[in-house]
Amino acid sequence: MVQVNELQRGNPLLSSIRNVRWTYSNTIIPDFEVGRSSCILYLSIKYHRLHPEYISQRIEALGRSYTTRVLLVYMDTDDSKVPLREINRVALLGDMTLLLAWSLDEAGRYVETLKA
Repeated sequence: MVQVNELQRGNPLLSSIRNVRWTYSNTIIPDFEVGRSSCILYLSIKYHRLHPEYISQRIEALGRSYTTRVLLVYMDTDDSKVPLREINRVALLGDMTLLLAWSLDEAGRYVETLKA
C-alpha cells in the first residue's frame, strides 16, 4: 500500500493512482512512501515557480532515510527550461532520481510502477 503524506490531501494526482491502494499518513516525511526504503517527492513546475525554495527544504527534511529517492515533476507549463534546470540541479545535489511526467495520469502510473 502506498502511504500518502497528509500534505497531499486534495492533490489531483491522487485520482490518477488507480491500480494500487493508498492511504493517508501523518507519520511520513516524503509525499509518497512506496516501500520501506523508497519514497517520492512530488512537484509541479507551476508550484516551483511560486516557491523555488520548497523542494530543497523537502529534500533536506528527508535526510538519508530512504535509499530509493525519486523526485516526480509534473510538467504543467510550456516554458519550463529554466525551472527544470534548477530542479535538475537540486535533485542531483540531493541524491534524488528525477522523473518527469507530462500529465497527471502519467505521474500516477509512475507512482504505481514504483510501488510494484
